[in-house]
Amino acid sequence: RPPGYKDYTLLHSQGKTILITSLINPDVGKSPPARLVIMPPGRALRQRLAVAHDLAIVIFQLPDAEARKIISQTPGIDVAILAEPPGVYSRPQKLGGCYLFKCCNRGKSLGWIDWDLQTNHPQQARIIELTPRIYRPDPEVQLLVSNFTRWRDQHDFTRRKRNADTRK
Repeated sequence: RPPGYKDYTLLHSQGKTILITSLINPDVGKSPPARLVIMPPGRALRQRLAVAHDLAIVIFQLPDAEARKIISQTPGIDVAILAEPPGVYSRPQKLGGCYLFKCCNRGKSLGWIDWDLQTNHPQQARIIELTPRIYRPDPEVQLLVSNFTRWRDQHDFTRRKRNADTRK
């Protein structure tokens, strides 16, 4: 971990502590210009969950199957946001004691959960489709998504080209 870098955050509400962290695919560290050393996700998560908290929210930048495997093997995750690959659940799913959200469709849906910190259980959880007639797009968010999509597509194209060139 680079100096000054914190891979989780703690929020405080109603006398409770909420841990928010994310896991990324270790392969990201292998690609230039990243050159990062990334700890295996399962081990990294166990370290993060050791931080005192009342509610744990984890964002998984991993393939769904790998994220689900880690969730099923790691007690203590209350809410998981599955961010790779793109896709959307029609409603939150549950795996063990963990609520799973998947709303990865370029900002066209939103998952939300009303968590009661006193009982440590959700009161409601939904995934909402965002349509321009109901919710007007935020221009700054649209620009961020557009720029990210352009970068991701170019990054994927470059990676595929490099892999094809090395196979020749």
